Amino acid sequence: MDFPPPNNRSERGLDVSGSADHIQALSSPRRVATLTALARRDESMRVEDLARHVRALERETDVTAVSRREQRRVQTSLQHAHLPALAARSLVDWEHGNDWVALHPDVSSETLRETVGEALPTASTRHIRTLSDPRRRQVLELVEECETPLSIDTLARRVASLETGGGSSSPPAQTMDRVRISLVHSHLPALDDAGLLAYDRETGTVTSTALSRVGNE
Repeated sequence: MDFPPPNNRSERGLDVSGSADHIQALSSPRRVATLTALARRDESMRVEDLARHVRALERETDVTAVSRREQRRVQTSLQHAHLPALAARSLVDWEHGNDWVALHPDVSSETLRETVGEALPTASTRHIRTLSDPRRRQVLELVEECETPLSIDTLARRVASLETGGGSSSPPAQTMDRVRISLVHSHLPALDDAGLLAYDRETGTVTSTALSRVGNE
């Protein structure tokens, strides 16, 4: 059974603002949100609870508004990518397979709150960055036009048709395949993470959200 790490943080704290290694860690918005959530609680957290708080910070909403699906997806990314990277830089106290995580004992939560507070992007900043890609803007427009969920195949065909200027004719199969791969592995997850649309990986469908209209304005 895993137990929470002891809360014996050093009074002097670790300066996380200057080293290149720490700056690299703070270049990831999700890692910044992770450190922010831990600094605000200033105590050990279960990874599943941390994932819920991280997603709430990313969406700028209350933790009660985070769905179980969102929580599981964020938890997976924390366990496989972000927590190992933060632990390797001695910013968090966590070992692979442990259900608990805390700030590293040498990290001052007060200093960290000041540092990551400046690095945490606002929702509007994330939306601008996400929508800098023209294909993502095209996807949002197509999704917003539909009152019912779109299948990935239908969405890929419409995107490919618009980009190739094919009009009502079907685009080449190879073009559709390339578009579909980019949607599944890059654009749809990014738009879903930003809350600009809802991408259901299990059913392979995409649905508009209230924010999709805002993103296109």
